[in-house]
Amino acid sequence: QLMLAESAEDLHSKLKPLDSADLCIVASFGLLLKSEFIRKTDLIVNIHPGSLMNSRGRHPLPFAIKKGLPFMSLTAHLIEDEKIDNGPVVAEWNIPIDYSGTYEENDRRLRSILPFITAYILKQYINNNIYTASIDLSKAKYNLRLTADELGEMMQAKDLKKYNIT
Repeated sequence: QLMLAESAEDLHSKLKPLDSADLCIVASFGLLLKSEFIRKTDLIVNIHPGSLMNSRGRHPLPFAIKKGLPFMSLTAHLIEDEKIDNGPVVAEWNIPIDYSGTYEENDRRLRSILPFITAYILKQYINNNIYTASIDLSKAKYNLRLTADELGEMMQAKDLKKYNIT
């Protein structure tokens, strides 16, 4: 049985009557899963809209742009405990940032590959071969939140050329 949850409340209400769940894929949810839920689910894969090596924490795409990185990323990783952006990495997909475009255009391009990534994870799960990479995240720092003004300026810009440092 496949269920789609639109919010944290929706997720918890759908899973509350169940004893367990086989697989949970979380994408751009922005919520912290609690231990009770984690223990109830055999496998949880989070799709983080950034690279865990350089865009951990909130606002991963804005940080990639602000840092002038050549790529924006989606990272699929396992959630094994309540630690944020910390579990073993399943896969990472990189897409060039278009600094001549807007933030919205880049965000839309990044989100457009979510169906592909979800299908990839489901296929790996069905074939019983979810592999993880040995990536040491201990030196990957969390980015502090950007201010509302910084986010607003980036999201309203006609292009992102001022952030491109290459």
